[in-house]
Amino acid sequence: MFNSDKTYKSIEKGSRMRVPRVYANSPFKPLYEHAIKGIESVRKLREVLDAFCEEDFERARDDAEEVSRLEHQSDLIKKDIRAKISSSILLPVDRQDLLSFIKPQDTIADAAEDAALFLTMRKSKNVPKEIKEYLSKMMDETLDLLEAYRVVVAKFSRLPKVTFRKRERREIINLIRPIEDAEHVIDLIELDAARRLFQLEGELEVLEIWHLSGIIKRLSDISNAATKAADRMRTLVFR
Repeated sequence: MFNSDKTYKSIEKGSRMRVPRVYANSPFKPLYEHAIKGIESVRKLREVLDAFCEEDFERARDDAEEVSRLEHQSDLIKKDIRAKISSSILLPVDRQDLLSFIKPQDTIADAAEDAALFLTMRKSKNVPKEIKEYLSKMMDETLDLLEAYRVVVAKFSRLPKVTFRKRERREIINLIRPIEDAEHVIDLIELDAARRLFQLEGELEVLEIWHLSGIIKRLSDISNAATKAADRMRTLVFR
């Protein structure tokens, strides 16, 4: 015999059970884990660059392989996040905007791997000290920028799952601005390094200049990726 009270309670119970699952797979915390993996790859890139500047090319290759391993781990986290973003999950942001944010963040690890592998493509000996200093300065500034980026992603990962308050949006914006300022500083270093490198045209081989200019460009790509990701985050919280 049909029991309406029993059926209603069963439906009500089932509804209560489903609601937590709607929010359980929020991708915000995994986004932070993904960011950290990208930052770790850049930190390892620092070691690749140091080995390159010291002309320890075997160590540079070993460290470059570690950068590739970290980039692969970053890819796995990215794929897991994308798999968890489904229409059954309620998010406080547009789903497509979230996917658009993941792409440039993922590029941080990609750019680190590209730079690491390019560094090891050629055994560049007798690199001028001033060029090494430019490369080291770019790397230092990039790591500082990424620390600022880590802070903003950490803040974002702790935001409520349902909606953003005005105060929280303002905090995110204030954390993004220093990242953009840091990128400008890195761009200026890149420009100075490139200018000085081409002034050494008569002292260095053509392939040497090509290799060093490629390294400069690839180091700059890392900060560009992080800044682009930060800009996409601004879009996420203001939609």
